[in-house]
Amino acid sequence: MEYNITEPLRNNQSITENLRTWPLYILVWISVTFMFIFISGVSGNLLVLFVILKNKHMRKSTDLFIANLSVADLLVLVVCMSAAMIEVYANEVWTLGEVMCKTVPFLEHLVEHASAMSIVGISIERYYVICKPFYAHIRWTRRQVILSLVSVWVTSALATSPFLVIAEETTSFYANGDRITTCNTSINTVWKRVYVIVTTSLFFFLPVCLLVCIYSPICWTLAKANRKKLGGSETSQRYSLKKRKQVIIVIIAVTVVFFACLLPFRVFSLWAVFGNTLDKKKLSVDGWLNLTSIVRALFYLNSAVNPILYNTFSSKFRRAFSKAVRACLCARNPFKRQTTLSTDPNDRSIGDLKETPKDECDGLSEGHAKGMSRSHIKNESF
Repeated sequence: MEYNITEPLRNNQSITENLRTWPLYILVWISVTFMFIFISGVSGNLLVLFVILKNKHMRKSTDLFIANLSVADLLVLVVCMSAAMIEVYANEVWTLGEVMCKTVPFLEHLVEHASAMSIVGISIERYYVICKPFYAHIRWTRRQVILSLVSVWVTSALATSPFLVIAEETTSFYANGDRITTCNTSINTVWKRVYVIVTTSLFFFLPVCLLVCIYSPICWTLAKANRKKLGGSETSQRYSLKKRKQVIIVIIAVTVVFFACLLPFRVFSLWAVFGNTLDKKKLSVDGWLNLTSIVRALFYLNSAVNPILYNTFSSKFRRAFSKAVRACLCARNPFKRQTTLSTDPNDRSIGDLKETPKDECDGLSEGHAKGMSRSHIKNESF
């Protein structure tokens, strides 16, 4: 479905074999890879949403952007990836009808555009928090963040709406005469080619340039603060600086992975639209199927890898996940002794553990957030 990338394969007159069955080794590696991405991605993103919803102190602006990315990733994995797997096992024959033919490519590009804008939004918010802290409290209230996210989705939907016209269910023929129904996103007119160039520039290359401009002063400010001699509350300031660095590392990791996974998709899509037709037809059947499958796998991998990055780089996420799981266990078995997070308001470390008697389990999910030092969690982001 990526810009009609399978049409050169079907029209390749040098191919004479019946193409109703994909090579077995390709089906095997696609099945294993896609299944791993689907299971880890769906479970991981559901976990992220569960943790944010379960912990009231994780409703800061950055956390809302993170939740927004998880919703977007779930849409891609559940709808688009499922449709892609059905298409693979149907040997590129489209069996889901015209409505889904328009919905799937629209949703794929909608989420890609919305995710790029969300990452830019997170980065701008971090820029104000670190480089212009006075303005951060004014410009990034929860209401303003929610309005920003709504505008991100509305803008992305409008920018992606041409795919509802471009994508269409058609009848195609293989070189051996087999007649099949396919879902094509043919970029065969001038306005469609201009549209591809504009959207690629606005939602891929422009965000890359903006993010470089945003993170350069952020890194400079953090480096300068690290060298600066701290005042009286040195421990508190160092802790705050450490937490800010950790958040920046998480966001940079998400940003790098996002653009690294989507770069092959963008490059291959542009080549499929503007590349030399003879060069495309030189590829064998296996070459085309492997190439398109790798591009698809990387595209979907981006939707699965973010929860792994959060768990790897964010100690706050790991602690919140443990707390949420223990709260669920308490709810299911109130007679069981539970290891919970410390609720001592003087305890500066959220991660310290203590044994909690069974009669305290009932108040774990709500009492923990109230008992924690609010000065500690006030500025702590995902």
